[in-house]
Amino acid sequence: MKDAIQTSQQIWNAMHEENRKDLETYIMPDAWFVHMGITADRDEEIDIIEKRGIVYDTIDIEKQDVNTVGLVTFVYSKMKLTAIVNGQTVTNPFVVTEAYIEDEGKLRLASMSYTRINY
Repeated sequence: MKDAIQTSQQIWNAMHEENRKDLETYIMPDAWFVHMGITADRDEEIDIIEKRGIVYDTIDIEKQDVNTVGLVTFVYSKMKLTAIVNGQTVTNPFVVTEAYIEDEGKLRLASMSYTRINY
């Protein structure tokens, strides 16, 4: 479970730093991302980040929970995310669901979904 939290943190850091190499390392090639307005595969998501379509400005993770079901490990991250999306700064509270599977002895992200919540 500790590995899942560490991998999650490495992915969030790589998104914030726009680090393609690290993102490709921690994310499965056939992974999917579900945002409020789009869905994207891994390469599309990384391209959006590299082209600064989404700039992860502040990632304030308030709480993370881990749950393993069969071969899938889920990380649920309650956060306040400030991002620059197409040039506009937006702040949203989310619960982000990350699904991980083991690949060659390491956890890798298979899916990430953002659910906007109300406080």
